Amino acid sequence: MTPVAELANSLKHAESSLARVVQIWDATNLSACEECLVLLEEIAGHLRAAQPAAGMLSSRAPAGALNHLNGLRDDVRLIGRLVDSAIAFHRGLTIGTSETELVLTEITG
Repeated sequence: MTPVAELANSLKHAESSLARVVQIWDATNLSACEECLVLLEEIAGHLRAAQPAAGMLSSRAPAGALNHLNGLRDDVRLIGRLVDSAIAFHRGLTIGTSETELVLTEITG
């Protein structure tokens, strides 16, 4: 696979997974947060796979591809912080209740 095709493929997969994260994200739902975490790890793998191709193409990459890669990284960092915070909140609730079972904190309404 050529570096251009490798970069495009990695960006496509990362973008698709990121769209899924945005679709399922719900800070009040621990299982959704955990699913987002798995998807974010998958996205990180796609971005790592794109890095060598981006490095080889640094001066001749398709217009906007490197900016798109950097934008995806920024989005993943931001959403990663939100997911991490929500999971920490849920864990804090569990510890605060002194119970061995997870507390159901999903808000319905």
